[in-house]
Amino acid sequence: MPEAWLRECHRILAPAGLLRLRVPIFGSPWHLIDPTHVRGFHPLNFDYFIEGRDLWLKYGHYYFDFAFAGGTVQIEDHNILATLQK
Repeated sequence: MPEAWLRECHRILAPAGLLRLRVPIFGSPWHLIDPTHVRGFHPLNFDYFIEGRDLWLKYGHYYFDFAFAGGTVQIEDHNILATLQK
């Protein structure tokens, strides 16, 4: 997970601002074929960075010094669509 990139996005977002992103699912054809994709993602990766989610409660708040107040994560074809709110 590109933690440094998410930290910077969180830093520059206005309060209550939204970060919308689309990333390839790990193991999908596009993740494996496209040479610009250096990693794939699992939908639960984002739960480490959203306050109150199970993975944030267990691990995320220990490992990372920032968190999004809320968010949604959806699967669409071979992509993950995430909306994270500061």
